[in-house]
Amino acid sequence: MKKLLLALPIMLLVAAGCSPVEETKNTINYVNEATEYANEAAAFAEDLPAKAQEAVTNPETVEQLESTLTDFEKQISEFNQVEVPQVMEDLHGQISEQNEKIQTQIEEYTKAIEDGTFQADFLQNSELLNSLQDIQNIYENIQKLGNE
Repeated sequence: MKKLLLALPIMLLVAAGCSPVEETKNTINYVNEATEYANEAAAFAEDLPAKAQEAVTNPETVEQLESTLTDFEKQISEFNQVEVPQVMEDLHGQISEQNEKIQTQIEEYTKAIEDGTFQADFLQNSELLNSLQDIQNIYENIQKLGNE
């Protein structure tokens, strides 16, 4: 019994020491996931205007545009499922807000494509590209926290 009582404080110290290590590991994993997502969002933002313009002028490319929109919507869902360390919760919440806006816009574009009313100026008059830029700005803040 005495040995157990002597060992208890040591076990508590060891257990407490694991928590910061685990949090650091989760933070590194999150920064890596955020980096990948930010790169995907940047590529999506860069490619989307040209694909939208091409889909308007060439009906054969409409399926490519729909596929691009659907693929990015999946990427959003996957990123929203990532385990978020406590230190990144606020920034992840900001990204999630932008993701909701993007998903709403993607749904509108997909509906317009299906209805045959999609036009290239939809992108110019929407929040989609602004939200994608906001994600890049938030990602820069994540990088700063990840490097501290």
